[in-house]
Amino acid sequence: MLEAVVEPLIASRCLDSIVVVTHSAIASRIVLASHPRLQVVVNDDQTSEMIDSVRMGLRALGVADQHEQRDPARARDGFLVLPGDQPGLSPTDIHTCVEAFRRPSGQIVIAAWRGQRGHPIVFPSSLAAFVMSEACDHGLHVLAQRHEGLVITAECESPAVLRNINTATDYDDLQVPP
Repeated sequence: MLEAVVEPLIASRCLDSIVVVTHSAIASRIVLASHPRLQVVVNDDQTSEMIDSVRMGLRALGVADQHEQRDPARARDGFLVLPGDQPGLSPTDIHTCVEAFRRPSGQIVIAAWRGQRGHPIVFPSSLAAFVMSEACDHGLHVLAQRHEGLVITAECESPAVLRNINTATDYDDLQVPP
């Protein structure tokens, strides 16, 4: 399933780098791990929350914790976050979100389908310190709540922006019969 999430990110060709945060049992089986734009980060803490994985990914991309200094040459325009349980997006969906982010500088872009918000979310690097701070400890949704005036939606072609996989049945429902 993770490969199905990562493939459209690579195929979109609009992302400079891609960080996959997963646990070691999966990391060793990611076929695409050798792709030049892909980095795999291991989070084996079973008690961690999604925000912890987001922060690990940001650190891997050079974003500092509040009191750390990092090389400003590693600065990025923004960060796209996509949960690993959301297969079915197309490269076009990814491109739509990135293009929406590039148009009005400094906006938070949330993918939508028929007006309903989903994933991915793209946020500007200027808000990375907020994501790394205690203010965001309850999850990335706090970013959009606290900065509602910066939020825009990117209407995507696929209902997959709303769908995530919570059970084996959910995953089986995605499979195309032979």
